[in-house]
Amino acid sequence: TENLQIKSFEFGKAANFANFKADVRKDYDEAERLYRRAVELDPVHANNTGNFALFMDSVRKDYDEAARLYRRAVELDAGQEYWKKQLARFLKEHPKFEK
Repeated sequence: TENLQIKSFEFGKAANFANFKADVRKDYDEAERLYRRAVELDPVHANNTGNFALFMDSVRKDYDEAARLYRRAVELDAGQEYWKKQLARFLKEHPKFEK
């Protein structure tokens, strides 16, 4: 249980710091590294996955990765309307990713 608590703290810290690095510092390389780390530490956390999708979509313009991550966020939390709306917006803007 202690290891799980440490892991949970680490992914939360990585995700929050990734947001800070992207939004405030504009350090996109470090932000991407931290988003990847957060998703690696907790691969079933829909918000971390979705936030990483937003970053890859709006900052990196890596639409292949963004499409995969948006779909994964929706899959992880099908009740979360926000990620469904983000995926729908993304697909409207980038129809080649509709499958």
